[in-house]
Amino acid sequence: MKNSILKYILKRKDGFFSFFFFGMVSLAITWPLAYHPGGFLLPQKYNSVSDILHSDTLEHLAHLGLAREKFLYHENFFVFDFADVAQTYIFFGIATYFFGISVNVSHNLYFIISVFLSGYCMYFLCKEILKDEAASLWGGFLYMSSSYVFSEYVYGHSNLWQIQWIPLIFLFLEKFLRSPRYVFSFLLGIAIALQVFSSTQYTIYMSFVACLYVIFRVAINPKTISFQNIWKKIVLLCVVLFALAGTFILQKIALHPNVAVGIFSYQGWSVNSFFEFFDPAKNIFFGYAIFVPIIVGSFFIFQRNQRRDFGFLYIFSIMFFIFIFLMFGPASVFYPYTWLYWGWPFFQYIRTPYRFFPFALMCIGIISSLFLSKIRTSFSKQQFFFVVFALIMFTLLLRLLFSPWFFGRHILYL
Repeated sequence: MKNSILKYILKRKDGFFSFFFFGMVSLAITWPLAYHPGGFLLPQKYNSVSDILHSDTLEHLAHLGLAREKFLYHENFFVFDFADVAQTYIFFGIATYFFGISVNVSHNLYFIISVFLSGYCMYFLCKEILKDEAASLWGGFLYMSSSYVFSEYVYGHSNLWQIQWIPLIFLFLEKFLRSPRYVFSFLLGIAIALQVFSSTQYTIYMSFVACLYVIFRVAINPKTISFQNIWKKIVLLCVVLFALAGTFILQKIALHPNVAVGIFSYQGWSVNSFFEFFDPAKNIFFGYAIFVPIIVGSFFIFQRNQRRDFGFLYIFSIMFFIFIFLMFGPASVFYPYTWLYWGWPFFQYIRTPYRFFPFALMCIGIISSLFLSKIRTSFSKQQFFFVVFALIMFTLLLRLLFSPWFFGRHILYL
């Protein structure tokens, strides 16, 4: 029995290590929130009670408290208002009630878990594409440590800090395309349902992004796609999704009739300059370290003529630039967001185009990891792992010391 357990652990040692690694990084990124889960974590530039009062934090906490009461009285505890409070956040808050956990602590625990899952799911997506554990750690770290996630926590958006389901959907979508097995239809349906329950805006964006990915995948890299049982898999996917979230989707649609956002109201909610992506004060800052492997990896690729298996590089590079331009919003009739506003279902019901950032971050994270994996031939496995680990620690240290979203963090109690 002991030998069987030991063999199981050794066989899956990479999974256990990555779980531990992203757990430690998530605690470091959100420190000292785990030590003070009853307060609110804020950067130095947000240091007063008014900063909490002006966010949506208290509104989402109030929804959570009310949902707990409704659940206890066997009433409908689903939230269908315009705040778009994440139902997964509500589910978790109801579950934690039975452990005597307050709404504040539940709010913060779910944020830490979301940060962890962001890195962990991104790691497995990178691993599926790159087949390289060490480089995939880099991709997961980049995705989970962005200022964007923490800024959404500061703004009190339980629906928008949950970017973890985006790479999870892409992971199972890729497996769905590669394998004839029905299990991936089931898993993809669950992942999409989790996204539906978490964020309306990301769900609407994902409806477009997933279609875009499939088109590019078929056009650029079709050889690894399995068309066996494709229609049966699609039907099973739809059945699973509707069984889990169909009623919620229909109720959500029925609640929002004729509330389209005017096309001119996007001013101030879009990216205005490419320089914003390189400004550490902005929550859409990619970070300079993300480009280091791209530059170094490019040198290795062209020096050694390693120009094979680049289908995914082309796909995610094209998608990255599409998402960048979408973040500029409907600035003119020539901007792609304008076309989606008038032509894609439900785009007229949401605002803030810069929230395409998690999709762009996922793409550039995969690209950076791909280039990083190209230099591993110059190192042994242990040496390459050390290089990746050192790069992660150095980048984390820079963010904690110099980013205005990470530096001077403190706990505020109401």
